[in-house]
This record gives sequence, structure tokens and C-alpha cells, in this order.
Amino acid sequence: TKRKHSHTATQTHTPLLSRHRIIMRLFVASALLTLHFAPKARAQTTCDGVSGPFTLSDITGQCTYDLLLEEYTSQVFDAMGSTCAENKLSAKEDFDAKLVGAISDATTGEEAGDILCKAMYDNAVQVPFTNAADKGTDLNFEQMFYNGRGEWQEEVETLYEAKDENGGKAVTSRLREDARKVGEFYRADGQYSRVSWPGEGTNALPNFDSCPSNAAMCCWPKDRQANDNNGNCAKPYDENCVDNDPADNTDLCFVDLERGNASTGVDSTGPIVYSGDNNDGEGSIHCHGLAWSNDINDKTARYKANNLFFVSMYDHMYQRGYVKNVPGAPMCGCVEQMPTVSRSDCTQVDLTETITITYDAENTIFNSKLTAVHVDFNACRGINNRNNDLWAYIAKLYYQKDITREQFGEAGRIITNTNCFEATNHELNKHSLTPGYDHDVDEWTRVAGRESMYLLDPHGHMAFTRSLVPNIDDPTNAHYGIIYRACQSCIPTHKKIFYRRKTPVPDGLNLQYQVLYYSSSSRVTGNFWDVDFSLHSTYEDALNNVNPWKCPNNSFNYHYTFYGRCSPDGTGVNNQHSRFHVAGERNDVAYFVNKPEDDGLQIEPTNIIKGREYASGMALKDPTDGTIYMTGAGREIGWVRDDFNYLSEEVDGDHTAIVHVGSISVPQPHAWSKSGIIFRSGLESNAAYYGLFLTGSNGVCFQGRMYVGSYYSHFGCVQAGIKEAWI
Repeated sequence: TKRKHSHTATQTHTPLLSRHRIIMRLFVASALLTLHFAPKARAQTTCDGVSGPFTLSDITGQCTYDLLLEEYTSQVFDAMGSTCAENKLSAKEDFDAKLVGAISDATTGEEAGDILCKAMYDNAVQVPFTNAADKGTDLNFEQMFYNGRGEWQEEVETLYEAKDENGGKAVTSRLREDARKVGEFYRADGQYSRVSWPGEGTNALPNFDSCPSNAAMCCWPKDRQANDNNGNCAKPYDENCVDNDPADNTDLCFVDLERGNASTGVDSTGPIVYSGDNNDGEGSIHCHGLAWSNDINDKTARYKANNLFFVSMYDHMYQRGYVKNVPGAPMCGCVEQMPTVSRSDCTQVDLTETITITYDAENTIFNSKLTAVHVDFNACRGINNRNNDLWAYIAKLYYQKDITREQFGEAGRIITNTNCFEATNHELNKHSLTPGYDHDVDEWTRVAGRESMYLLDPHGHMAFTRSLVPNIDDPTNAHYGIIYRACQSCIPTHKKIFYRRKTPVPDGLNLQYQVLYYSSSSRVTGNFWDVDFSLHSTYEDALNNVNPWKCPNNSFNYHYTFYGRCSPDGTGVNNQHSRFHVAGERNDVAYFVNKPEDDGLQIEPTNIIKGREYASGMALKDPTDGTIYMTGAGREIGWVRDDFNYLSEEVDGDHTAIVHVGSISVPQPHAWSKSGIIFRSGLESNAAYYGLFLTGSNGVCFQGRMYVGSYYSHFGCVQAGIKEAWI
């Protein structure tokens, strides 16, 4: 006999509990299977197992063989009155026999149980995704929507497009009214049906085609709805909601234009890089995503479309008013198409499903159906108690073996889980690009740079000071040189800072050290803010001594190298300093002085002898008097291999060299720092040599290596503590 089963669902309108938790109640129509029921004979447990038909009802949880066996044991096998003193079969043996007998494709009970569950899930009714917006069935509207286009994305509520019946101003483009079908879908079909995935089937959206990493994400740069406690759109709309921001939750690193082509249909290549964050960079960006298991029967995979609808259309657009896309990328898509960001919020689905299984003993038929589904949308629970974090949730899926290492790795290249620095540099390197600054060589000479702004080793401190160009012709506006700092990664107000030297640099002051390395609570004589120097935003201001920067409480903080936490308006600004010997501060920084490169100190080629792979340095020659300024770093001149910077000249036979070592200074003083003359048999690191050096504090010292590859010999020092010497 055939019997139609039905139930009544009482629809409850549950208020929004939080932005992460919405309770959705889904009552699912039975699977598109004809359910066959045997006559109402009562099943009994005999010595050969349970005989007759039975029904397993009110089964809750994801359908698996283990769950069905548990329910069979409790609801049927152990519940029936046995007619046998000692059962020959266990509940598992009896259940397996029935499953294998009914499902011919299976050889074990486990296989049969999986087939039974899969058939139930595969045949469950799915509501078309297009029902959510109710704008047609071809997905054209949804394609525009997920690319950040269309009326919901581009319009803003206004009073200036229409008049009411009395001739007054009428409200148009009100989001809650224009998109009311989204609210209705959430309260109706979206609560009792599984929604179909828009990346599959006819007219599938390319935004969600495949999704190799099993993750999707949306990123919004705009808020268009007031009074919802999200974003900064406010009334009146025509004044306070023209181009407003969502609540910021991420740092936008870059957009790979080629990545977004699959959705946008634009054939573009290369990256768009966003340095800084928030108002220091791209402005406010809000990203939110979801992820799911490779197991197609897992709840996260089966209800991923419900989750996508909730995240993109209901929770963020309908509830919060978040719209538009980051240029060059879709608004929402598989993570492989989305911009690279530092993090993303995340929603997961949690459900309680009710399943009914019937067995027709006469015809040996099993049937299954979903009778009810209760879905919760909650903040994702990721690894290490990190909730509402898409990367942490994807990591959890990986450690649970729900996705592969490759999938986790690919998603991690889009969501960095740290900051933007390494990911952005890696992307730029792929395109043979690097952040930097192309200075005007007819006006400026580079004297120091680091990371992407590195070109040559910094000038030594004497060369640094020697490069400054004073202008004392006008006594009313005299200065003693201008230093220009360019910082690629700094906030806009601090990308360019001009240091105006107001007094001559004292002979004993290492100005280069003050600019590149100094950080202390005390100030150094000869470099007092507002006495010896001032800071400006433009070269013109520095030249004319106008619009000097101000400091919080009129106090320059010398802990913050070069800029002292100061700013154009006196607001205290953190994290814009760059000590050249410290990692983790501003990296892409260079310093310039106001002298054309052709007029300044000229580079003299040197030989970097790298016996221990550390040496570096440079040499500069003053074309006006022939003075040479050298810098060098190394592991030592000595041992069996040398590591130092060498300004060499090749000679034959006897030779005499006389040099005045005018000074020696180092950022981190060492007694055995060396500068002087060395005769070598070659440029190899283990070459024979004889040298005379002025050292850091041991005076003039003599040493040599008598044979190639031998250990060096020390011949003593004289005049310890002297600061200059003729050698």
C-alpha cells in the first residue's frame, strides 16, 4: 500500500539575536522517492533476526551507517519481543543482512548504509537560488549582484528622485523595500529548504564555479544603509550616506586582476597593491566568508548555498547594507578569485536533521526521507579557539581531514593570517616588480635606503654630512641642508618628510646615526628639534621655512627615530619610524639630500672580499679635494679568510702608500674595527697580506698573513686610543 505522510510547520519569526547567529528552521519536503510500506504486521525478533516491516523514526543527526545501526538496535532489535531463547544473530549482523539484501550495489552493510543516506540527500528537494532575489531564473541578476553591480549595489536611498501625492519629496531606492524578497526568502523558503548552489547547473555563475579550495568570500567597501548599527552610513541619506564605509575587519593587500577575470569578464593582468590599512591605505573594507568539507554529504557541503545566501544577501546586504566590490575583483566569489587580505570573518552552518527510515520486508525495500531540518548560522569555530575567523576555520577543516593540504595552502595564499608584507612582496616579485621611489637625480642624491628602497650601502657619517648643501646667502632664511625621507609603506602624511637643518652640523655630531639609528628618551646636543632642525611636508615648505610640523604637547619624542611622533597638525602618530638596524619597523625607506647626484660625492668601485659571506660597503670620492669616504662591514680581517670592503689598486714591484685616516666611526663601536692600508697578493679571501690599520680603540695595529691560506699573524699595536693617524 502507499501512504502519503505530511506534517505541519509552524513558522516562527525569530528576532536577529546577533550578527553571527540567526536561527533558521527548515522543514524539508520528503525526497522524490516513492515510499513503499508493507502491511502493518508487527516486527518480531526471532532466532533468525527481526522479521516483518519496521520504521526508524525521529532520527537526529547526519545520516551515516553508524547512526542507522544505533537507531535500529534501540528502536527495533532490542525493542521487539524475542521468540528465541538465544539469538543467533547480533543487531549488526541482522541489520547488515537486510541492507545488503535490499541494496544490490552493496556488498557490506556499511556500503549499503552510505548508499541509502546518499540517495536521501541527493533526492532532497532543492530550492533554486534565484528565488532569493526573485529577479528571474537565468541568474543574470545574481551575476551582476555578485560582481558588485546592479540596482541594489549602485543606488542609495534619496529624496530627490520622486514626489509624493502631495507634491512633497518621496523616498526612493530604500534597500529594505527594494530587496524585500530577500527578507521574505529568509523567513520562508530559506528556512525550510536546501538551496541549490549557484555555481552549478544551467547558467552557473562563474563566481562560484568549482571553488577548488572549498571556500568562498565576499569583500565590501561600501555601506548604504543607516540605523542598523553597522558601518557609518547615516541619515539624512543624501548628505551622510553618499559614499560611506562598512565596519573595517581586514587589511586589503592587493588585487590580482587575472584572478578576478573569471567573474568580471575583463581580460586584465597584474596586481593593484594597497599599502597601509584603513585611512592609512585602502580605507574600510569588510570581508566575510564560508568554507565546506570535501564530503558531499557533510552538512557544510550540503547547505553551503544557504550559507552563501545568508552571508551575502541577507546578513550583510539586507541587514547591514554592505554593497559594491573592490575594483578588479568580484564582490563575492570562490576565494581563488578574491583579493588577498589579512583576514576574514566567517559563518558556519549547524543543523539538527530529523530522518525517517522504513523497511518493507515483503518487497525487501528500504526508503529514507528527511522530515525536518533545523539550521543555525553561527560564527565559525576555528582552531585554537579562534572564532569568526575564516582562515582558522579552514585550518580546522584541514586538521579534521575534511579538505586537503593543497586546498588549505591555496586558501592561505589569499587569506594571509598575518599581514600584507610578505604576500605583497611575493606577488610583486612574480611580476618582476618592487616597491620603490624614482627620485629626481637632478635635485636629490640618495644617501641611504633599506629593503625595496635599497640601492647602495648608506653613506658613512662624514659623507652623509658632507653631502648636505647649505644655503646661507639670505641671512633671514638660512639653512644648512635639507634631508628628505621617502617611506613607501608609511601613512600618507608621513610618506614624505623634509628635515630642514637650522644650524651647522657640529664636528662631533654623527648626524647619520641620529637619522638612521638613534632611539632614546634623551636628546643629543646638536640635534634638538625646533632648535637645530624642523620637519615639513613639502620641499617648498622646508626651503621657505613655513608650515613646520608640530609635536604632541610641544615635545619631540626621540624614541621615534627621525620624526618624533610629530605630524603636520601636532597629532601624535605611532609606528612611522625606521631604525636601519631593526627589523619589524618601516622597511621600505630611503633618505636623500638636496644635491644633484652628478655634483655630489662620486662612487668609487670597491671589491667586497667575502670570506665569511657577510662583508659589504662602499666608497665615495669628493671631486673637489680627492677625499675618500669609505664604509665597510665584515666578520674580520684575520683568521684564515678575510671578510671586508676593499678599495683596491693593482701595482707591480715595490710600492709606497701613504694615507691619512682622518676618522673612524661605527654605529656599534668595536675595539677592533679597522680602516687603513693593506697590501695583498690577490683578491681571494685567503690571500697573503700585510696591513696597517687604525682601529676602534687599540691604536694603529700591524698584522699579516705570510702565505696563502695560512693563519694570520698579529705584530702589535701602538698609540692606543688615537682617533686619526698618518700611515
